Amino acid sequence: RGLKNKTELFTAIAEDMAKATVDLSFGILKRVPDELKGNPAITSIFLQRNYLRNFVLPFDQFANLKHLNISHNEIESLPGTIDGLKSLEVPDARSNKSQNIPSSIR
Repeated sequence: RGLKNKTELFTAIAEDMAKATVDLSFGILKRVPDELKGNPAITSIFLQRNYLRNFVLPFDQFANLKHLNISHNEIESLPGTIDGLKSLEVPDARSNKSQNIPSSIR
């Protein structure tokens, strides 16, 4: 998408959350937006090619998450709770700084 500023970011989040797919890829994000948290209807999250360092998301609130792409960021660590995403079918966390990415999402 190539989001360039906060206005574009908030507009994209609002539009995507109405669809259950959130695509904030190819942007300027350095952290996961708070607006993304707490929506159990989301089934797909695309955050690839941003500048994320810490990936913090309340995974227990995403019971229906099937697609998660956080590849090509600067993520240094992932919480162990990410293994709790039982419905995750298509994970992608490649090309990050972390060497400790759980095998369940590589």
